[in-house]
Amino acid sequence: MSIIKLQMLILWVLMGHIQREAHLLLLESDQVFPYSKKMDEDGIIHFFVKAQHFESKSAEPVKLEKHDLSDVDFMNIEELLHIEDSIRRKHIDSGSKEGLTYIMPKNESFEKIYIYEKVDSVYLRYKVEWIEEEINLP
Repeated sequence: MSIIKLQMLILWVLMGHIQREAHLLLLESDQVFPYSKKMDEDGIIHFFVKAQHFESKSAEPVKLEKHDLSDVDFMNIEELLHIEDSIRRKHIDSGSKEGLTYIMPKNESFEKIYIYEKVDSVYLRYKVEWIEEEINLP
């Protein structure tokens, strides 16, 4: 198989399995899936949710009111992990049939990932990247 055909096949496999967007809503009162948020010296905001690491390089989050969220289809971290696992498995199965081996990074499972954080009565939306590492939360 030529390199060009292989690259086109990989792109087709990736595009066929990528979800468009993921919207995670984080609430401080959520005891089931606690999270932490830290800003490093470069201004990058790191979110740690159930041993998953996300980072936002955006200068400022988008501020939204509750009514702005009426059309947003939120998921929790468990749903995100389940969808990501399903996408990876389909990708591996498709690649195996074609004799390809490519482990899709978590961040490629979705075109865009947003984390929403409620602060007082305002919701802050961060565009994030899913970092390929798992951490231990205290």
